Amino acid sequence: MSRVAKKPVTIPAAVDVKISGDAIEIKGAKGVLQSVIHNAVEIKQEDGALTFAARGGSKEANAMAGTTRALVSNMVTGVTEGFVKKLTLVGVGYRAQMQGKSLNLTLGFSHPVNYLIPDGITVEMPSTRNSDSIFVKIRPRACCSNCRMDNWMFCCSPRKLSWATWRQYRCSAMHSCWPRL
Repeated sequence: MSRVAKKPVTIPAAVDVKISGDAIEIKGAKGVLQSVIHNAVEIKQEDGALTFAARGGSKEANAMAGTTRALVSNMVTGVTEGFVKKLTLVGVGYRAQMQGKSLNLTLGFSHPVNYLIPDGITVEMPSTRNSDSIFVKIRPRACCSNCRMDNWMFCCSPRKLSWATWRQYRCSAMHSCWPRL
């Protein structure tokens, strides 16, 4: 079995977990998250913890057990604490401003880049004038990589990167939302 899948996910007292068939629903203070469970993974809830096991001994089942455990752990963290990511602008003249529900970025292009903030994501910026930090607060973890992919598309030029790096970013964006089949 996967080393990741061997570790149980502890469920805090304020979190409610429902497992029904091939779906799991986790409710907490920050909302409700749902996911589809792969048919090669078996989840058991006992003594305030979730344990994961592979059905069958195949390599794919072991890998899916570890992946499912990581996703469920992120879901529990998402409904209890949420996620915060600090982004730092590095470059001469790089600036960021919030304008309503849009983030206006000046990144050295001939034009400013306006990025519409999706629902469920909160962007905060320190009030200091010379600050180069942006704090992104988000509840569901799976949405983060889609936003990273969008940001990468206008912050980096594919000409500057090798094919392997481009493929890595493309794959991370495609596979981050694995539970939504």
